[in-house]
Amino acid sequence: MQPTGSGGTNPVMKVIGGLMKTGGLILHGEQEFTYHQPIVAGETLQATGRISDHYAKTARAGRR
Repeated sequence: MQPTGSGGTNPVMKVIGGLMKTGGLILHGEQEFTYHQPIVAGETLQATGRISDHYAKTARAGRR
C-alpha cells in the first residue's frame, strides 16, 4: 500500500495491474526483504519494489 501523498507509483503494481487488465493471472512465487538495521515496534518502514524475473507457465488444463 502506498502512503497517502507519496506521489510515486508502485512499479510492481503497475506491471500486475497491466497483466490483470488483459485477463492474466498472477502467481507470487518468491519475495525477499533486506533490512539494513533492526526494526523497532512502532516504526514506519519504507520499501522499494523490484521485479527481477517473470515468465509464463502453462496451466494443467493446457491454458496459458
